[in-house]
Order: sequence, then structure tokens, then C-alpha cells
Amino acid sequence: MPKPCAPTTSGGRSQCQCPAASETIANGVGIYSSSPAVSLFQVFLGNFMPLIGTSEMTPQEALKASAAGYTKEAIAQGYLP
Repeated sequence: MPKPCAPTTSGGRSQCQCPAASETIANGVGIYSSSPAVSLFQVFLGNFMPLIGTSEMTPQEALKASAAGYTKEAIAQGYLP
């Protein structure tokens, strides 16, 4: 049976020393990239997709609003030119 990961602390933050955990943090998981630009877009999708369920927006409106918000913020953060 493999040994459990030995957590360490660095600057008051817990860090796992497992190779698999380190690889996941560095490379992302499956379709979820480690790129902050992807996380940023997920935030905008999360903000607007619930409005489809409440009938406040159509799916097209929600996607358009997500894309517009993401584009503005991605430019501001330097992810897009």
C-alpha cells in the first residue's frame, strides 16, 4: 500500500508533496486547463448561465453576455490583445 502524502507548510499554506497532485496543479485536469484565462471564462459562464433557468435570459443572450464580459476582462488582464 502506498504511503499517504505528507503535507508541508510554506508561508502558512499547506502544500501536498504528492507527484500526482503537483502534476494536476501544474497541468490542469482533463478538459480543465491550468490557464487562468480558462478560469476567468468559467466565472463569466457561471454568472450568466443561471439566468437561463430563471428565464431572465435566453441561452444565446447568456453566452453573448459571458463572451462580452470575458473579452473585456481578458483584455484588461493581458490574456487577449
